[in-house]
Formats: sequence, C-alpha cells, structure tokens
Amino acid sequence: MTKKKMNITYNLKRIVQVPAVERKLLMKSYLLCLLIWPVVNLLPLKHYLWLLKSKPGQLSEIDDRIFYIRLVRKTLRRMERFSPVKFSCLVKSITFKMLLNTLGVESNIALGVNNSQHQLLKAHAFVKVNGEVVYLNRKRFNTVYTIE
Repeated sequence: MTKKKMNITYNLKRIVQVPAVERKLLMKSYLLCLLIWPVVNLLPLKHYLWLLKSKPGQLSEIDDRIFYIRLVRKTLRRMERFSPVKFSCLVKSITFKMLLNTLGVESNIALGVNNSQHQLLKAHAFVKVNGEVVYLNRKRFNTVYTIE
C-alpha cells in the first residue's frame, strides 16, 4: 500500500473515532468551507458581506459560549488536519462565525492589515467574541477592521 493510501486510511480511522456530535460538526464545518471557498475566491467582498454580518438566533449562556467556542475551534483544527484542501483564513473565519451563530454565540470577523513593509500588503481574517480574539490570531497588524 502506498504512503498516500495509508495516510487516507489512517485519517478515516481517526475520524470514525471522533464522538458522533463532534463528527457531525466536523462534517458540517467541512461542507461549509467547501461552499464558502468559491464565493470568497470568485466574488468581491461586497457581494458576500452579509455572511460576515449575520447574527445568531437565540443567544446561549456565558458558560455555554465558552464551551461552544472551544468545541468549534477544536473541530476546525481537526478539519484542517484531515482536509486535503487548504482553506484561507477568511474562509475558515466565516465558517467559524457561522458555526458559532448556529450555536447561539455572537461573534465578529476582524480583518487585519499589515503594510509596514514597502510594496508589501499582508491581510488576515480572524474571529472575535466580545472583543477578544478566539480564532486565528497569529500576526500583528497596523490596522484592524472589525465587521459588525
């Protein structure tokens, strides 16, 4: 058996070992990323800005919010590990926000821009809950735009 086939088999065995609730969330996150990916890559931001501004239906309790944030973060990290497709930070941030919305946690997407080096512009998307970064903040930025 080739190394690639062994890796796929190993990943499938690992996915089966994940608890059913988390496996369902894992599949949901992967499908959301696959649906959001072409939208982000093919359309200008103004056409899908409504995805970034969506609000949760019924707000959950504060203790539940912390649990849900950790659960969704863990799920998306698993999805990144198992997925053959690499998604951008914006796709993952939108997915994270949409999953939190389904669980009743209000969040915002922030877009950070670093243009400190001449002729080089770097951007990054991450998720905030109550002003605190909860997903994908690994970089320093000159300017941060929060979409509310």
